This record gives sequence, structure tokens and C-alpha cells, in this order.
Amino acid sequence: MIEEILKAEPGEHNLTNYDEMVKTFDWKDVEKVFSWSQTGKLNIAYEAIDRHVEEGKGEKIALYYSDKQREEAYSFADMKRLSNQAANLLRESAEIKKGDRVFIFMPRSPEFTIALLGAIKLGAIVGPLFEAFMETAVRDRLSDSARRFLSRPPNCCRGYRTNHCRTWNIS
Repeated sequence: MIEEILKAEPGEHNLTNYDEMVKTFDWKDVEKVFSWSQTGKLNIAYEAIDRHVEEGKGEKIALYYSDKQREEAYSFADMKRLSNQAANLLRESAEIKKGDRVFIFMPRSPEFTIALLGAIKLGAIVGPLFEAFMETAVRDRLSDSARRFLSRPPNCCRGYRTNHCRTWNIS
């Protein structure tokens, strides 16, 4: 397997001297950066994506994706917009609300990440599933979780019986 290492882009970076950071690192300094230090609440989708847009970094790349068919880059603004669309679709079409258990059965892809972030923005409890799981493992996770919803693309999960669960096909 050939691995390609991404080169650092020129510009201002948070970590300029690793050795110095190790010597002076303190979690209390880090906590101040995140909204939960003021609100007492945590939504990782906000911390990972939305706050960067609010801080004026919306044009920076949040996600690089590459496979045999696609080479893509998504900015923080793209990820915020797309995950908000996913959240709205889950809320309006699937009636997902805070506390609902949602499983996302998709290959690792930008669409998976966007659906995951959208569900998290709603306050759903999200469980990822991948085709590497055997059918019994999938069935056990779905039945043991008291899940409310399963999200999957139309051609995913061939050979899996998912009719025991409400599904939403992403196209």
C-alpha cells in the first residue's frame, strides 16, 4: 500500500513548536477555546465544524476525501451547510429528535460524515455501522440499542435484512 503524506500548507498554524508545547501544555488552557467552558453544554458537531465558520475560518478545508472514484475537499462552511441540511432532513422527514438513537449504515465517505454530524446536531445518539460488520453483529446492535432509525444509501447493505428497522435512503 502506498501512503501519501500531505504537505503542510504555509500560513499561521496552532502548533508551531511541538517540543515547547509538550513542556507547557495545560488542559485548562485548551478548555477555554471550546464553548462548553462558557455554556456547560457540548455538541461536538458545533465544536468540530460550526464554531470555525463563526470564527471566520469557513473557507479553510475541514475534510479531504479520496478514493478510486473521487478526490474532494470540503471547507468548514461546506460541512456546516451540508450537515445542517442533513439535520433538517432527519428532523423533517424522519422525525428525529434529541435523544433518539440513530444508526448510520454507510461506507466511510463524506456523506457518512455529513449524516453523522447532522444527527449529532439534532442531539441524536449516533451509532456508525459499516459493511465489515457481519449480519449478526448488525442485527444485535440494532436490536440491543432501542434504535429509532437506520440511515443507509440505496445500494448499501446488500445481503443484510434491514426491514426490521425504519430506514431512510440517501440518494
